[in-house]
Amino acid sequence: MPITTATTSRPGPIAQNLIDRDTAVMTAALAPRYPFVIERGEGARVWDVDGNEYVDFAAGIAVTSTGHSHPKVVEAITEQAKRFIHIAGTDYYYDVQVRLAEKLAEIAPFDESGKVFLTNSGTEAVEGAVKMAKWYTGRHNVIAFFGGFHGRTMGSLSLTASKVIQRDGFFPMIPGVHHVPYNNPYRCMHHREEAACRAHCITWGTCSGRCFRPSARKTRAFMDCTPKLKRLNPLARSSSKRGTPPLMSCSGLASSVTSIFSGDTEKLSTIFRNKRGGKSEGVPPPK
Repeated sequence: MPITTATTSRPGPIAQNLIDRDTAVMTAALAPRYPFVIERGEGARVWDVDGNEYVDFAAGIAVTSTGHSHPKVVEAITEQAKRFIHIAGTDYYYDVQVRLAEKLAEIAPFDESGKVFLTNSGTEAVEGAVKMAKWYTGRHNVIAFFGGFHGRTMGSLSLTASKVIQRDGFFPMIPGVHHVPYNNPYRCMHHREEAACRAHCITWGTCSGRCFRPSARKTRAFMDCTPKLKRLNPLARSSSKRGTPPLMSCSGLASSVTSIFSGDTEKLSTIFRNKRGGKSEGVPPPK
């Protein structure tokens, strides 16, 4: 099916008018943004307000895992809106929250049954994970890795080290966060052989957790989210031998996952994005 092109210039006149109006009333903290003004979407296809058609390779912002306006997602949203729009799950009970929690607990990579706490975003889930790690271990330091992005609220921003501009102007960060390069004994940044590189690895001491992201780039590799998170278990086993703190790992082009290990036993995982076809939400399910 050919792509529809309604205007020769991008953005078109209607889109440009909306961008100008947006600039007049919206905070400059949102800049820079792409000059695309969406009107509707269907599957992987989206149309701007001038009628130009695009293929959405970004999947919204890596959250529309079922495509735009999937019929079953629309049906579920409509059905819920007819029943009630919102009620605080922290204060009351309702079946949708219970059913979602049951599904998440069912797939949580724990040896024992998991419990769920729902949050509003990925950065809030990371904040909760850090608090849980500190509370559980009684330790006050956290190790994060250069190149990782964990969020923009103060706790998560303190862990973030992907771009200087994201942290510039917000110092001081929260205390007790230490950034280190990704450990790579095969290509040691100090040019040591593998055995020497491993021997000089960091001593974790009083750290409550390590925040790990498999790739430093903005578009992250999708992590295998099967039970036990097998790709991370070797790191967890290494941690237990060295007396290291729990391991927190997060990744995600299609989702964001954080896991905290104590030895071989995973204690907490957070999940963000793509659970509901673009209806984003953070989920730290503590054990």
